Amino acid sequence: MPGKRINSVTLTDATDKRVSGALRSDGAAWVPAQPLAYHTTYHATVTVVDGKGTRSTVRTNFTTMPQPAGDPIVSTLDLQSGATYGVGMPLALRFDAPIPDDSKAEVEHRLSVTSDPPQTGVWHWYGDQQVIYRPKSYWQPGTRLAVSTKLGGMPVAGRYLDSDHTAAATIGRKMTFRTTDATKRMQVFQNDKLVKTFPVSLGAPETPSSAGNMVIMTRERSVLWVYSDDDQLEVSYAEQLTGDGEYIHAAPWSVADQGHDDVSHGCTNLSTDDAAWVYNNSLIGDPVTVNGTGKHLQSGNGWTVWDTSWDDYAKGSALRKGADRPPAEGQAPTGPKPPPMRMTK
Repeated sequence: MPGKRINSVTLTDATDKRVSGALRSDGAAWVPAQPLAYHTTYHATVTVVDGKGTRSTVRTNFTTMPQPAGDPIVSTLDLQSGATYGVGMPLALRFDAPIPDDSKAEVEHRLSVTSDPPQTGVWHWYGDQQVIYRPKSYWQPGTRLAVSTKLGGMPVAGRYLDSDHTAAATIGRKMTFRTTDATKRMQVFQNDKLVKTFPVSLGAPETPSSAGNMVIMTRERSVLWVYSDDDQLEVSYAEQLTGDGEYIHAAPWSVADQGHDDVSHGCTNLSTDDAAWVYNNSLIGDPVTVNGTGKHLQSGNGWTVWDTSWDDYAKGSALRKGADRPPAEGQAPTGPKPPPMRMTK
């Protein structure tokens, strides 16, 4: 409806029961609070307002699609309702089967992110099985987020998407971590002020740590890494940074090297006391930057959304009409899930 905005919508089913819902902020669409029933007739009364303030009302009936046959494509939203996250928290939606290119725009159209206060953001496709939303700059501390995915029943490549998701979360204080290989130090900033400096040991020359802009993906008080039946390692105060297993963690065995030499297999080694401080004060979603290791972070190896410029990130949206989208990255991003068997130390 060019030049017009939806003012109100009343939707009822065949028994005259009203369906609750809400307008999108741009007034271009009304979204039901819950999925509509399959193969059901509804009556809609829609009032729109044009640029001159003139109102008009349209009444119509429609019938929803029959329930699709076959196995659904399962989607997972990596956001927990009620949780508090760091200012770099991306909103990741994963699928257990590929989404064809000709369906991606429709998927995005059904995704809604509301932030209070409002902040500009965009979705970006990593391959065919994950789409991730980030704001133009880090979230403002205290932001309230509401995410809605109205995907249930959407036909995709002869199958259909499984269900809708909703989540509401909060962004906490601003805390960022910056590790520099040249100094062998990790600096911690809260609200852009330096609050802590810790000596570290990064990856040895033959197993360098990734350098780039990362985000804390998981936090574990204790993690058991299993390399084989005879080779296992338990570490404390661990924060996951990459999908292939780089962590910040306590490494009491390398305290003598911390601040002086790089001896790890790629992880950021801290003393037990320093690692405990990081664990007790960090949040999933806190940004972590590592500089100067000689090995750059691979796109999609974890939540790498902040390692891409805003302009390039926006090109990854299927809704950018007429824009040249970059080719899918070779590695699909990994979400917060158990690490692989082979881990760095």
